Amino acid sequence: MKKDTTERFMTIEAIDIHTFACNGDETLLGITTDDDKEIILNFSTYQLLQSLDNKYMKKQLNKYIKGL
Repeated sequence: MKKDTTERFMTIEAIDIHTFACNGDETLLGITTDDDKEIILNFSTYQLLQSLDNKYMKKQLNKYIKGL
């Protein structure tokens, strides 16, 4: 886990996404961090769907895979 110099934001590297659950209005992701901590992230399903650009993510992943 790395903190930036302002300590307002934290960058957490998820080395494993091990849990996914959605009950309608909230979505949960369970992750293991690079320093072996377990964290559950709780999102508003509506806000998560609004924020993620799945087409763009797939395009970027395909570009990465082709470059391997």
